Amino acid sequence: MGLNSKSKAVSNLVTLSIALLICVIAGELILRGFIEVTPDNNRSLNSFEILPYHIPLEETKEKISGYMSNSINSRLIYNELTGWSPNPGFIGDDSMYIYDSLGIRVGQPADKSTKRNEYQVLLLGDSFTHGDEVFFDDTWGSQLEDSLRESNPNYKVYNLGVSGYGLDQALLRLKSMKKRFTPRLLIVGVTFENIVRNVNILRPVYSPLTQIPFSKPRFILSEGKFKKINNPCLTPDQLMETLTNLNSWKLRKYENLYNSNYKATFLNQSYLYSTVETVFSYLSEIGEIYDLDNEPVSVTTRILREIKNEADSLNAKLLFVDLPNRNDLMLSKWLDYLPYRNVLEMYQPEFEFITTSENFNKNDNSIEDYFMHIHYSGLGNKIAAESILEYLRNDM
Repeated sequence: MGLNSKSKAVSNLVTLSIALLICVIAGELILRGFIEVTPDNNRSLNSFEILPYHIPLEETKEKISGYMSNSINSRLIYNELTGWSPNPGFIGDDSMYIYDSLGIRVGQPADKSTKRNEYQVLLLGDSFTHGDEVFFDDTWGSQLEDSLRESNPNYKVYNLGVSGYGLDQALLRLKSMKKRFTPRLLIVGVTFENIVRNVNILRPVYSPLTQIPFSKPRFILSEGKFKKINNPCLTPDQLMETLTNLNSWKLRKYENLYNSNYKATFLNQSYLYSTVETVFSYLSEIGEIYDLDNEPVSVTTRILREIKNEADSLNAKLLFVDLPNRNDLMLSKWLDYLPYRNVLEMYQPEFEFITTSENFNKNDNSIEDYFMHIHYSGLGNKIAAESILEYLRNDM
């Protein structure tokens, strides 16, 4: 290679390096303009939490203080059994969220007492079942009830879903309320990504940006026994003390989500590096979450069996319904990859599972049409309701 050729190669390399450096600096500056930072130095981009996480002491202290000073007007209140539950009789300022005297979501601010001839359907689950971000009539539970009543006006759907719940909390809510109902059908909404909630105790550790400043119970498998810990759940004051002294907490080893995501390095000073790290961390964690031999799946399996036992004791037919989130649907539609397919296939011989992803994907709508900010829009809930109705009609 001649001198001119070497000089040209060096010049090209320098040009490329400068171009890359400019791109990195531009990316860093752009992200710094859009990423929000909390007083605890937790970062987020459009509610997408960016690594590394930090225990949200200041944020949690503020939320607990607000709750303690005005709990009567809080939508969710402390519950020693489940961690938190809807505030009975609560009516939101915009009337989006309304609860009856039992803390069950309703469409009108009047109690819906059970009637003798009702064909009762109970719904259990998290915010996707509860219907966060939409009015009651747009929830899949309400839309399902409307469709069922076309053939039998005695159908009545009771929505026991609660924002932020794990399946363990749903199980305990069912146990505590079952004597008030005589259900013929029990439908449990499952958002599979949330099975990690079943190995979580402290909600602010699960999500540093959470609006729910409480702890929750969790079950552990120990020497063949299925045991409940953090029972009763920490009070708000106890939660603050626990977060402050987390490393010495007696249940620390059972808080699976206090992990490497809370470890920062020098490189994390860069918003660009942290964002890229977060994306790759999410993709790598998918395999860990849905590994059939790992604790989230094994504990979840036992919880589903306990729910089945409860349904049997009530002489109710039990159905589980798969409620994919936005990431699940994007991967399913664009890459034909459902992250939790292996778990679903393992469950289907033992439990009746209604799958909904095919019904979401066969429509011409954009995935964004199915969602509000995080949860289903009225259209997304309609697809879920139609999937359940289709299954029920084929099963009759």
